[in-house]
Amino acid sequence: MSEEQASPDIAKTPNTPPAASNAPVKIRGRFVSYDPSNNTCEFVVDRPVLEGWSVIFRDAEEGLDSPLIDAVFSVEGIDHVKVADSVLTVVKKTDTPWPTLAKDLVPRLKAAFEQDRPVLSMAVMQALRDLPTGGSMEELIKDLFKHSINPALASHGGFVRLDRVVDRDVYLEMGGGCQGCSASQVTLKEGIEKAIRGACPQVREIVDITDHEAGATPYYS
Repeated sequence: MSEEQASPDIAKTPNTPPAASNAPVKIRGRFVSYDPSNNTCEFVVDRPVLEGWSVIFRDAEEGLDSPLIDAVFSVEGIDHVKVADSVLTVVKKTDTPWPTLAKDLVPRLKAAFEQDRPVLSMAVMQALRDLPTGGSMEELIKDLFKHSINPALASHGGFVRLDRVVDRDVYLEMGGGCQGCSASQVTLKEGIEKAIRGACPQVREIVDITDHEAGATPYYS
């Protein structure tokens, strides 16, 4: 897809705070079922943050002077954050429990929305515009699977293959020891998805098309 064709998706991404931001922002937290370690917490905002995109930030520097990303990493013990539509998925690297971290983090997030500038900087928006899509993205993911992800999965008898890329959506299939494995969703979310988004932050959705019921150790019923 050319840069011109990608522009409508970019146009949906808020470059200025939404009109509703004049009202106090509401943020609620929730744990995720795929992380049994409870290191991951989702914070759902009552307004769009990054429509049509899903981007991982690993430190404040990657936020390119974005108030929201600065707020996240101003709290000690944060490993990374994924911003997608109105959800911030935050992963911690500390033993401090989420109820304690959230009491510190949520007020800082709210303060970011109260600033008189976009919560994600124009530099971040421009960086997203400049990212390749389509065929270029497919080659990057195939290379990632071949040289990084599959060698790691092979030690457990598993593998993953790219089925197709449609626009910015990635469809993949897991096999071997990963097909039907009870830990496959953890592997997908915490390993494969993180690696894909790190290499290709322009990816929107990652869809697992695996028939897990046909695996050696199916866990769906």
